[in-house]
Amino acid sequence: MVRYLRSVVVSAGFIGLIALFSGGCPAQAPPVVPPQPGGDDDRPPIIVSDGSVHFRVVAKNRGLGANKDRGSWKKDSAGMWFLDHNNEPATYLLVNVIHGTTGTSCDDPEHDFKVRELTITYAGTKTIHVYLDPVADATKPSPVKVDVTGATAAAADTKVPFWLDVGAAGDHLVSVTFPSLSTTCTFDQGGLGQVQIYERIK
Repeated sequence: MVRYLRSVVVSAGFIGLIALFSGGCPAQAPPVVPPQPGGDDDRPPIIVSDGSVHFRVVAKNRGLGANKDRGSWKKDSAGMWFLDHNNEPATYLLVNVIHGTTGTSCDDPEHDFKVRELTITYAGTKTIHVYLDPVADATKPSPVKVDVTGATAAAADTKVPFWLDVGAAGDHLVSVTFPSLSTTCTFDQGGLGQVQIYERIK
């Protein structure tokens, strides 16, 4: 009987040691994840809004380990504005039209217009050309460029480098044209129009 009890006690102690070393130790804290280089889904979208035209760049994500770089608007050697961010340049753009009216699929905010260029008309007849250069080569990556030549001056916002200010206060969006699709979308004139531009490589 004593030998039996001794065996039980030894066995229980052995099982306890196994439990201690296999699962009883405190869990280690997960490693800190630094921001990673952006993938195809991490390029910051550009939102062109009505009522004083601004090209606003929004971070794709926020928080620890996320790619939250909005980039900034700069000029290239030809004087064209472009969005400089830490991701590879795009090969095409997906564009959503918000509060669009006439035109094929223009009233569907979920519809993606797949293009390499678009022309935005605002304040009556002023135009902005947004494009990937060269426009015709779908395999050639390029940063998003903005041409306001002959329309009005544009400037990076003095406090927010990822905003490009175009036009005067109160200017409204009139339409957006996609030449490759032979489509023009007009906007509701209630100050709610938007053009949302997403950079893609695949």
